[in-house]
Amino acid sequence: MPGAPLDVALQDWVALRARTHPSHVALECSGEVWDYATLEARVASAAGALRAEGVEAGESVAVLANNGLPIARFAHAIPRAGALFMPLNARLSAGEAGYQLRDSRTRLLVHDAGLAGLAREAAAETGVRTLAIEDARWDAGPPLDALGSIEASRLHSVIYTSGTTGRPKGALLTHGNFHWSAVASAQNLGVEADDRWLACMPLFHVGGLSILLRSAIYGTTAVIHERFEETRVDRALREERITLLSVVAAMLQRVFAVSPEAYPSTLRGVLLGGGPAPRPLLEEAARRGMPVLQTYGLTETCSQVATLGQADALRKLGSAGLPLAASTVRIEVEGREAEPGEVGEIVVAGPTVCAGYLHRPDATEAAIRDGWL
Repeated sequence: MPGAPLDVALQDWVALRARTHPSHVALECSGEVWDYATLEARVASAAGALRAEGVEAGESVAVLANNGLPIARFAHAIPRAGALFMPLNARLSAGEAGYQLRDSRTRLLVHDAGLAGLAREAAAETGVRTLAIEDARWDAGPPLDALGSIEASRLHSVIYTSGTTGRPKGALLTHGNFHWSAVASAQNLGVEADDRWLACMPLFHVGGLSILLRSAIYGTTAVIHERFEETRVDRALREERITLLSVVAAMLQRVFAVSPEAYPSTLRGVLLGGGPAPRPLLEEAARRGMPVLQTYGLTETCSQVATLGQADALRKLGSAGLPLAASTVRIEVEGREAEPGEVGEIVVAGPTVCAGYLHRPDATEAAIRDGWL
């Protein structure tokens, strides 16, 4: 049936790579480098500390942090502790963050020092406990080893949607969602042992988080920038052997404004999301030899649904491309499949479709019918 979860047994991605490629670089950020052995040790101690702090299986643990190694650590540690990783948008107001804390019934909010004020204000009206992400307790916890196997249906994260149809809702993403999204992306982009995927998008967004988790699934390297700065991105593409990049059109336009020079051939793929790209931008990318792949996705499908190849970027301007291998897509009009050329609603099925919305059975039933989102 479309939307079937393909509930195979998975392994803990970090623990697996720590066994198979312990010295391979997992993460880089601002000159600090963690190989997979180091990442495994940091994840295990943080997961053990979370358990010691009373975190229970199935509950949500919120993280309010800017891009960096700490949020990457907790993106793996919280699910290992059996809880749901719930990244909060660092640009939210205290009231907006407080709403998500209440709606998710979160008891613990982990935050970085730069966002301590926002964290305290959001937590004050909810009774949520706050702990600093830099706290020494995260390194002192008894290491929590990974499970031998993980069901694909086991929940991994809850990411709040933008609320375009009302107040934001928490989309429930499973280990299987991220696994099959990574598999589909690999079939489209390929995977190279020396891949270095630049994460300059926020890690609280499904697009940024997917870079982090796919890199762990593949056993490759994620290079994290604390924030988007076009000069840093341009320099990284030219000097740091970046092979993959994910951006939206406005970001790419700013990067192109830094220098008119072509980019090195080591850059083998640029995923361009956020809506149709303007023709002049795509023409400039082609002039520079940049392999741009326009992509369409959403939080509820764990990022990508369809991707337009570089060869069709100008010929099929405005198209989202073909569905990736893990997604079945059709266009519906009032519940029936649309005729060729007829305008309708996009519906998606497959193992990347989320498990529903947190504490919202009615919204889940309305959005996902017979496996179709």
